[in-house]
Amino acid sequence: MPTQEKINQMKNLNQQYQTTTAQKQMLNRQLQEIETALDELKGAEGKVFLSRGMLIVEKDKKEAEEELKDRKQTIESGLERMKKKEKDLEGKLKEMQKNLKAEQG
Repeated sequence: MPTQEKINQMKNLNQQYQTTTAQKQMLNRQLQEIETALDELKGAEGKVFLSRGMLIVEKDKKEAEEELKDRKQTIESGLERMKKKEKDLEGKLKEMQKNLKAEQG
């Protein structure tokens, strides 16, 4: 494969890596928000209010807690996928850098 093509492929991998890292950071923030909400919910009694876009919806505490735990599990699964993808991309980038350096002398 010509060197310019490898450089372009490496740029593409780097962009994918940056996108994956940004997505992972976003999921981490969402996870922190959910964990904070779950902590706050521990002291709540009766009905609670959850934000749904432009609305605030009244929910039973137990129902809200289950919803947040489900969302937390979904986010944790997404985080694991992002970590794996990030690690794979990192390995590919290092390998390509090594190969390009070897080709250039």
